[in-house]
Amino acid sequence: MNRLVVSFQVLGLLAIAAVAWGWAAEASSEQTETTGIDYVVPSGDVSELQSYVNRLVTYRPEKPADVVEHRSKFRPALQEAAERILKQEKDHGSEAYEAARFIVLSNRVYWFARAVPVEQRRVIAAVRDYLDEKLKHGNAEEAAALAAAAAKTIEQTGQWDWAAETYESFAARVKTSGDEQVSARADSMLATAAQLRAWGENAPKPSPPELAPKGKLTPIDFSKKADVDNTEWFGDSYHGNGLAEMPKGDQDFCGVKFRITQRLMQLGYSDVTTVPSAIDDIAVNQKLRKLYFLQATKHGNWNHVIDGTRVAAYKVHYADGSEASIPVVFGKDVRDWWIRDHGRPVTQGRVVWTGRNPAADKEGVMLRFYLGVWENPHPEKTIARLDFVKTDSTNCAPVCLAITAEE
Repeated sequence: MNRLVVSFQVLGLLAIAAVAWGWAAEASSEQTETTGIDYVVPSGDVSELQSYVNRLVTYRPEKPADVVEHRSKFRPALQEAAERILKQEKDHGSEAYEAARFIVLSNRVYWFARAVPVEQRRVIAAVRDYLDEKLKHGNAEEAAALAAAAAKTIEQTGQWDWAAETYESFAARVKTSGDEQVSARADSMLATAAQLRAWGENAPKPSPPELAPKGKLTPIDFSKKADVDNTEWFGDSYHGNGLAEMPKGDQDFCGVKFRITQRLMQLGYSDVTTVPSAIDDIAVNQKLRKLYFLQATKHGNWNHVIDGTRVAAYKVHYADGSEASIPVVFGKDVRDWWIRDHGRPVTQGRVVWTGRNPAADKEGVMLRFYLGVWENPHPEKTIARLDFVKTDSTNCAPVCLAITAEE
């Protein structure tokens, strides 16, 4: 086989690793490129696009700034290149076409949390159909790995019942494989399903709000109040512990548009004194029906913070001098942004983004952010401003990444 074909076979494994364990999959020294790379996808033919994809998946940046750039640009560039291959390649049975098709499906799994529920169902159905197709043709190793990764993604979004069903459904299919190695994956999926069902007996029962905004959505600009850079948080073994993979600009999360910038609001506590315990006077100055929050906590593992703890609040100041409070409750609205708890459900919030960073990769975990919604009891009143306030003394640092108002 020539080097290009071998690289494209390796690509499948790298894409699987990107879905299940982050983009930093293992690669041999001959396949690893450490020089810089251009994230502008070439407009050439399939061969040129193949070579470009190979460079993308084997590139391993070393400098911190390059790592941040790669985290933010790698997957969108990979997606665009794959889509161009699918459009240009006439032979739908070729190595290039199959690899590009796999990339697109893998990315749908990786971006699963952002999708509205009906689209999430479509993603899992597409993975199921892909698995069935590959099982029929006797080459299901990568498809089985992708199926396991898809079920894992459901698990990490806190939808444990659905995740268990998906593990079981995929396991039943995988068991039909004549390949012993592929069939063995079914046992692992069934074991995970059983564990989720056991945990689920004592876990919160999720009841996330229906999210179908009807009015105009306007981002709340708190750039003057944001106190932490969200791209690269430095510090010892947590070097690179940021949100470089979080897409910036106007983004859609489960049907709600947010404006994501390079900074966020973070509150501190007794052990984290570099940030304040309250951020006051976030300007709103408008009448609105609802507020949407993209939020989480740091330093708040579920075995350290008790479910039901009110860790923060958004204090609402109406222009007429009256007030309201929007509580942020651990186990109801948010959990820690590092998924150390297998995606333990919350009762009301919804996980709408999952991703990775170099620090989390070292511990084999993913990241998450939650969407919260508040319905204004007085939509006829103008809201002048908000305060973001820590409301208890637990070792938990609430974080707000973006706020959107619905008029």
